[in-house]
Amino acid sequence: MLKQTAALCTAILLVLGCKAEKGPGYDVLSVTPAAAMIAAADMYPLDAGHRALLVTLGDDAGTTVIRRLATTDLYDASWVSDEGELRSEFWRLDEQGNLVMPAVIAHGDRAVTFFNPPLVIAYRQMPPGETLTQTVKMRVMDARKPDKLKDYGTAERSIEYVDDPLLRTPLGELATRRVRITFTADLKLAVAETTATLFVAPGIGAVVEQRDDVVRVLQVPVRHSEQTLVLTEIPPRSGQPSPPAR
Repeated sequence: MLKQTAALCTAILLVLGCKAEKGPGYDVLSVTPAAAMIAAADMYPLDAGHRALLVTLGDDAGTTVIRRLATTDLYDASWVSDEGELRSEFWRLDEQGNLVMPAVIAHGDRAVTFFNPPLVIAYRQMPPGETLTQTVKMRVMDARKPDKLKDYGTAERSIEYVDDPLLRTPLGELATRRVRITFTADLKLAVAETTATLFVAPGIGAVVEQRDDVVRVLQVPVRHSEQTLVLTEIPPRSGQPSPPAR
């Protein structure tokens, strides 16, 4: 009976666009079926500058996360996205126009991870209602000793454009696209899993992020982090042209 009720509620929400849910720091006012294409630049605008996100739920709730985007020539990348002393992601556009990540630094773990081929973090165009999946090889190197291999294995990342929620956030009412992302790094010594939901406002990027990260060693969780982050201000535009794809 409960399953039937839940299924009926979901159908009503999609057809009528009635109120769906209330989240920490934001409200979902309505939900309609996925009806557009999402461009890579919608998910990750490539203007140099910073983004301020308030952690509204989970680890470090009440703090503000600052992400900065700048141009770079390291690791065959065009941009680096820094999140304080936590991580630095290196991005570029590939020949198809997808935004890809050839490398990422986890500063706390003193590790540099390389993906071969580069991991797609946003496709040039994301069709509605579809799930796109990529599997690549990965190597984890010691950041202090670049020739020292710490671990290796495979990484799988799936991206699904789910639906189109209307949100109320600190930025006002925004028409968004809900995107679900799953990432699994299957290494020799550990397995890392990330599940994320992004509410993407075209031209702004993700205005709400829900993340769940788990690291397991021998099937035993050794690290677990959950967070909801809400964008609190529209990022300033740098006015700098984006570098071309390589």
